[in-house]
Amino acid sequence: MAGSDVTDKASTTVREAGARHAERPDGDREPAQAGFVRNDAAERIERRSPLGGEITLHGLLLTLRSGLWLVLVAAIAAILLAAVVLKRDGPVYTATMVVAPAQQDLGAASRLVSHLDQYADLAALAQAPARLEAVTTMELYLELLRSPELARRLQEEHRLLQEIFPDQWDAASQSWRVESHFVASIKEVVLGFFGYPAWQPPTPANLAQYLSERLQISRSGSTSLRRIQMSDQDGKFAARLIGLVHETADELVREDAQRRVDRQIAYLEQELATGGEPTRAEALRSILAEQYRAQAMLASDVPVAAQIVSPPTPSPGPTSASPLMVLALAGVVGVILGVFAVFLVDALRKGT
Repeated sequence: MAGSDVTDKASTTVREAGARHAERPDGDREPAQAGFVRNDAAERIERRSPLGGEITLHGLLLTLRSGLWLVLVAAIAAILLAAVVLKRDGPVYTATMVVAPAQQDLGAASRLVSHLDQYADLAALAQAPARLEAVTTMELYLELLRSPELARRLQEEHRLLQEIFPDQWDAASQSWRVESHFVASIKEVVLGFFGYPAWQPPTPANLAQYLSERLQISRSGSTSLRRIQMSDQDGKFAARLIGLVHETADELVREDAQRRVDRQIAYLEQELATGGEPTRAEALRSILAEQYRAQAMLASDVPVAAQIVSPPTPSPGPTSASPLMVLALAGVVGVILGVFAVFLVDALRKGT
């Protein structure tokens, strides 16, 4: 009985204290209790805001754990996409050739200008540039390697476009055909929407663009040697193409030199036929003799601009990145994108 009386008194005391607290205005509340109310409201606001609240490692791990499936899906998708690309492209091989400037300098026009520097009147008549020696035959050769003129000659003599674009060439009808698969149709619609021209048969301009994108030319150390490389799925084709490019470029330099020498010989012979001052005639004969020597060398098979030091050779194995490395890198990228997607989805979910 005594225990129940004590309990009843305690309950009564608590109820009276609660009544007195309810009769007080808000400003008279005890500081600790008021602070408790403010903290509770702040916590409710922070729970409603996806960016609010204290970010803890435990909370991040819980969020990541709940979206682990999304991370796995992104990683698997990235690996599968990389595998499809690797299967489509296949291994890539690199063919390499090293060339050097031709040992015999057949820059006939350059030598002619050096002589004409002593005879200003002849330099004006010959219409030779005053600084032609600044452009060597090797520099002209390197410039021609990716030129439309070289591509046109290659197509005329070797029909390389049919080998480079075999999916667009119909061997039976010996004509170009429009790609008719689904991807090609979608590509044509998209390009047409943005105003790009419709499909056209490959031309030497496409071959020149192909060479410009594939050919890599670099200097071998500090020497005058040039390393020419090309990468392709068929290493033997890349080596053959580099060899054809070299031969054609050197031949174009030879033909240009021959035309200039022929014009210069014709001019000098005409000048000598008119007679004139003995000293001037002697200078013309000396220059003419040199042009005859240049003409004879140009008629031979000696390289004009560049000679091969190391013949075109395909690499013994693929030079493209290892498939295992590519797949591993794709998996890492997929995981990163998956983690980002998990936190983005969580933030959007809490914001609604």
